[in-house]
Amino acid sequence: MNKRGNMKLSRISRKNKKGAIEMSITTIIVIVIGVTLLVLGLTWVRGLFGKLTKITESTFSQADIEIEKLSQGTEPFRYPSAIDVKQGKSAQIKVYVYNTGLGSGIKDFTLVLTRDPTSKVPEEKVQARIISPKTVKLEEGQQATFVIQAVSTSDAPLGAETTYEMKVTCTSCTKEYATGGFAIDVTKSGVFG
Repeated sequence: MNKRGNMKLSRISRKNKKGAIEMSITTIIVIVIGVTLLVLGLTWVRGLFGKLTKITESTFSQADIEIEKLSQGTEPFRYPSAIDVKQGKSAQIKVYVYNTGLGSGIKDFTLVLTRDPTSKVPEEKVQARIISPKTVKLEEGQQATFVIQAVSTSDAPLGAETTYEMKVTCTSCTKEYATGGFAIDVTKSGVFG
């Protein structure tokens, strides 16, 4: 090759190097802008979901308060007749006791839970217990809420073969205040719970 051919190659080589450097700088700038936008977008989405979570929690707690107000009544003892619980899970029900005013003053109301001896499922497979305080003080016209939790093992038999009896007693009542009962209905647990 002659001198002129080498000069042309040298110019082309310099242009390629210059183009490569410009391409590298452009690539770096694009990556920096992309990462910046990604971080800003993720921060915005995180903040948005944080606000949505707070709004959701607030809304559900307000709904629980309103439902609790609606559930108040004047019946001495109100409760569901069954608890549906999935295998290997637990479930809760609320039981309401209302002081109808038999006598005067504040009375202690106690909820007692007894497993029916005719239940066919072993107690280690399915059982219920009171998870709220078992005794409350109520003035005439006040209501208390007791919470009962039912638990089943993952191999508990399906169906409603476990029953519990409930008895409410009160101090200075001349007779048994109220009685009731419920069945625990075990259902199959799905793939997602």
